[in-house]
Amino acid sequence: MNINNLINPSVTKLKSYNPGLSMEAVKKKYNLDSVTKLASNENPFGPAATIDDIKNENVSLERYPDATSESLIESIASTYSLSEQSIILGNGSDELLQMIGQCFLNPKDEVLTVQPTFSIYKLVSTICAATYKEIPLNNFQYDIPALLQAITPKTKLIFLANPNNPTGTLLTQSDIEQILSKLTNGILVLDQAYAEFASDPSYGNGIPFIQTHKNVCVLQTFSKLYGLAGLRLGYALGHPELISLIAKLKMPFNVNSMALKAGTIALKNKKFIQKTLDNNETEKAFIYAEFDRLKISYVETHANFILFYGDWFAADVTEKLLQKGIIVRPLNSFGLPNAIRVSIGTRDQNQNFIDTLTLCLNQKES
Repeated sequence: MNINNLINPSVTKLKSYNPGLSMEAVKKKYNLDSVTKLASNENPFGPAATIDDIKNENVSLERYPDATSESLIESIASTYSLSEQSIILGNGSDELLQMIGQCFLNPKDEVLTVQPTFSIYKLVSTICAATYKEIPLNNFQYDIPALLQAITPKTKLIFLANPNNPTGTLLTQSDIEQILSKLTNGILVLDQAYAEFASDPSYGNGIPFIQTHKNVCVLQTFSKLYGLAGLRLGYALGHPELISLIAKLKMPFNVNSMALKAGTIALKNKKFIQKTLDNNETEKAFIYAEFDRLKISYVETHANFILFYGDWFAADVTEKLLQKGIIVRPLNSFGLPNAIRVSIGTRDQNQNFIDTLTLCLNQKES
């Protein structure tokens, strides 16, 4: 038997996701004692809910999780002044994106997004055998006229990250209003993984739109601001009718007990949240100033990472940084061979990154 003959044809088009080397793998490969990871936009202060916090909640690991997720959903509903029927939890936002795709996409339906952006949108579209359309960003910004022109009666889903990953640029409220006015036969999915970091008044938060539009779905995550990436916890917000449809795809007990407890604790940790946001603003300004001093081009960000670029091959620069214990993200896979994404860390981490980058660039020039 040739097992390849049994595979779903859509699967043959997929490429495996490459997460890069872990901190331990980098230490081992380059014989390093310490490593600074600034590649995955993780919280530099750790989690908003610690292992000890979760232990104090007496999680029973021998029992299945609470199938209703009642406590966490109540906390999220209270945070956004929404009904509990407007919320569904997922094993990270990735699972929710896959559920949305499976719920609404048929083969040959059109999915619209931009380029570059989060790779999971293409993965979900390919799995569902949908036609995937990408609108190039204009100088790293959303090209709203081009996006509007690309919407057709066949456009079933529009995936837009706001702020966008990897550029950190945003959609305004007016942008969202224009898209919704044109999107008459599809659903706008706003992936707001980095929304809490967007302090600019022009930022268009999608949550108010779910009160007035049945075809808006907003994704949020506990991975970034709350530092719970390892527990894989995200949620979708939308009109109850929309959420009830997506819920048909939810596997029983898809969110584990520790994640449910951690999410509830994290939402209440206002001191941690403010510390993270304050650090992001301060350190963003620090990195901008250092990039200006070094004459390095960058994109002003509304997230917890910065895209920077230059007259270099990103893979070469990031390899030199790796050898010295600094992990950042080359953006070759996003179609940006001369661009790099660095997460905003603590001052010590950022200073270490800047010093090491300076050394690597000086080696390049010599």
